[in-house]
Amino acid sequence: MGRKRLSFSMEITGKDIAQISGARNLIPAGTPVKIAFLGNETHEQRLNAARVIHECGFAPEPIISARRLSSQAEADGLIRAYLAAGKPQRFFIVGGDPAMPAGPYDNAMRLMESGILARHGITRIGIAGHPEGHPKATDEMLWDALEWKRAFLSKSGVDFEITTQFGLDPVAVIDWIADLRACGFDNLVRIGVPGPTDAGKLLRFAQRFGVKSSLGVLRRYGISLTRLLHPVGPERFLQGLGRAMQDKAAQGRRSGGDILSHSTPLAAWIRAALAASGGRGAAGRASRDRSGAGTEAEIDGDDLKRTVTGNRSWSGCLDDAQSSKARQWDRAQSGQARSYRRS
Repeated sequence: MGRKRLSFSMEITGKDIAQISGARNLIPAGTPVKIAFLGNETHEQRLNAARVIHECGFAPEPIISARRLSSQAEADGLIRAYLAAGKPQRFFIVGGDPAMPAGPYDNAMRLMESGILARHGITRIGIAGHPEGHPKATDEMLWDALEWKRAFLSKSGVDFEITTQFGLDPVAVIDWIADLRACGFDNLVRIGVPGPTDAGKLLRFAQRFGVKSSLGVLRRYGISLTRLLHPVGPERFLQGLGRAMQDKAAQGRRSGGDILSHSTPLAAWIRAALAASGGRGAAGRASRDRSGAGTEAEIDGDDLKRTVTGNRSWSGCLDDAQSSKARQWDRAQSGQARSYRRS
């Protein structure tokens, strides 16, 4: 059986970028870091984030929100500035949240059709997947959009991967991936995993992005509506992914392929890691490996299921060249997990 790749990527906002420098020794070199495109931040903040991420030895992946762009000139200017500031190898193209588009692009497809990828020599992008649906689109519309993007990007010679919207229902995620594989999508899939926070904030975030949150799903995630200040982490979700994958395998359906984890937002993980490490940050930490070995490990589907169901941190899947940093991150997360149990 072919070897599969498992690693992780993260996401951060412009206002939280200062935390990257303090935690640079807790995160393996080369880790992809998406840069959020929020309505309350400026291009200058986003470009500064790309610069800092690149200088810290990580891989900036700017999110480009089509509906927030006022014109083709703004879109071209922003891409050029990102390439100069952070030298990103991949952009993440999404439609975005505004009810009304600020300019000519009402969704990601229209932005791609504008020729922006060819004009700037972009050959690698990320696109969004929605295992639990979207409040402003039917499931049929979402699948049609995926099919359109596959056809357009393949014809354009652009490699793409899929990052799912964060979710609370691991069964829905694995069902969606099984459907994706059945439709012939062999692209790498990054599963969205929310960082540690309190239950109330997570529910507000879920409501904002249309994530389903039935009582059954909330209980499986470890959320109690009577304890909204109670900290929650991704452990149950990761365990649920492993069980759902095993169930799909027993049914004879493919739910594997290249699957990675994507944590959002990065700032929550950094705060947890720094708290567990005594706030030392970069000072006194082991030197970082800048050999370019990367953060992706070669593992197969069985290894993936053992990793998730064994409740190891996803960073425990990193390759041997990064094992020291992985152990640091695991220790930090274990310390945070203990604080959950005490609260």
